[in-house]
Order: sequence, then structure tokens, then C-alpha cells
Amino acid sequence: YVAAIQAHVERRWFRPPGIRPGTNCTVHVLQIPGGEVVGLRFGECAGGEALRRSIETAVQNASPLPAPPEPALFEREIRLVFTPEE
Repeated sequence: YVAAIQAHVERRWFRPPGIRPGTNCTVHVLQIPGGEVVGLRFGECAGGEALRRSIETAVQNASPLPAPPEPALFEREIRLVFTPEE
């Protein structure tokens, strides 16, 4: 389920140029039932402001997020990790 959300967001992610290979950025996405994104916060992210902005834009553009295959699998907070060279 989280992998489906990650793929859904990454399809909308435009990676900024000049980010060092191997740079990871972790983001915690808050959603409500129905998949609407209501917030996000960054964890470890060494890519700088351009990377953060690009990820934030992708998450917002990906809302609503895909529904879980079963309602019991819904998680309010989803942890996603972005790696620009992927």
C-alpha cells in the first residue's frame, strides 16, 4: 500500500537539477480517509530547499492519495523516502 502511494507521488515529482547522487529525503505525509493530504513534515533531508519544495509540490499534486485495498489498512501518516537519482 505504501509502495503504491510512493509510486503515485513520484509520477508527479520533477527532480531538481544539481542534487548530489545518494541524497535521500524523508517526508511524513498526513492524510484523512479518502486520501486527501492535510499536511506533511520533513524528516532527514540533506538535499536543500529546492529538493524539499519539489517533493512538497509533488505530494500536493498527488492528493488525493490512492486508497488502501482494505479500509483497515489505512494509515493517517505515511513515511516516504525520495532519492533523486531513481
